[in-house]
Amino acid sequence: MMWAVTAGGTSCPICGQDGDIVSIPSRWDRWRGWLVGGHVTGPTLRCAEGHEWTGGSAKRMVLRGHGPPSRLSSPIRAFQVLHRHRTLEPSPLFLMGAAAVGVVIGAVAQMLLGWPWWLVAVLWFLAVWLAFLATAFKGAGRDELRIDLMRAVNPTRAMEMEDEQLVRLVRDAPGAIYGLAGRDGLRSIGGHSRSSSTGLTRLELMYGDPLEGPNLRIESRWRRPDRPDPDLAEERDHLARALWHEQLRPPTGFDREELHRWTIEHRREIDQRPIPEWAPAEFSVDGTMCGAWTYNEGDGWAALIALDDALIGIRANRFPMDGVTIDTVDDIAPYIEGLTFLRDRTRAAPPPIPEDPST
Repeated sequence: MMWAVTAGGTSCPICGQDGDIVSIPSRWDRWRGWLVGGHVTGPTLRCAEGHEWTGGSAKRMVLRGHGPPSRLSSPIRAFQVLHRHRTLEPSPLFLMGAAAVGVVIGAVAQMLLGWPWWLVAVLWFLAVWLAFLATAFKGAGRDELRIDLMRAVNPTRAMEMEDEQLVRLVRDAPGAIYGLAGRDGLRSIGGHSRSSSTGLTRLELMYGDPLEGPNLRIESRWRRPDRPDPDLAEERDHLARALWHEQLRPPTGFDREELHRWTIEHRREIDQRPIPEWAPAEFSVDGTMCGAWTYNEGDGWAALIALDDALIGIRANRFPMDGVTIDTVDDIAPYIEGLTFLRDRTRAAPPPIPEDPST
């Protein structure tokens, strides 16, 4: 068991610079914040650019476990899943009020019916607490709740359920799914996003080994009627920065803390780079030549294709641009098989930290 911090930090959320404490809340303010909101109000920090933010932290007791669930940990993990999926969360002040009301009801029940007051008070408090816990079963997140509960008991079966859910989402995708034409070998799912109202909103297909060889990622993102059209300049900037992040190669010999510090520093540097220049190009999409923008960086490149109903984003590392043709993907099964292969390989032997190619 340990405390988990879920908010707050010493780095500026806008520019990433470290901040200095400029004010510390009083003991009463911290106590009031916990009573009303269930979190401890932390100090106010300010960075060199003048941005201010609160380093507050909401804390909860969680079980941090590594390895397969056990008879002892599985029920605890399942309870934590329900606790995390609640759509309504009572504040400590509300629970204290509910306990007081339970004592009053218990006293009345003892005078009128002869029931033990403490038993009535406890049952009342449990009923209120369970009513809030039951909100985890409401709303659009019930599929995720079912998978998370299974993960607490059987992680392998939970991953199978995630794959089954992804197959259903792909089957009901709002548009065509684009991939690399005529490609065999290792293919997998690189990532996806979904909305509770519209279903699948983004799907990334990956070709090649992401760790040990040339690889290419093709993302299909469909235009949504409930959202404004995407800003293509922002989309290109996002693709370039994603490519830079994927090209990070930390040096060997770092311990966990040094690796974490190295990664934070380099990601901060990447986020502060200026927007790169892109060049016009063309790609074949379902047999039709379509205009695109491309950007090259080292042994990698990125491309963005804007269609009427979708955006196609491409990121490649050590994968030649010549001959890349985009086509509609009808069968997702090989990609699910590739995803399962990569998962099993990672669990069997975590990949080593790659060497820095610049050394």
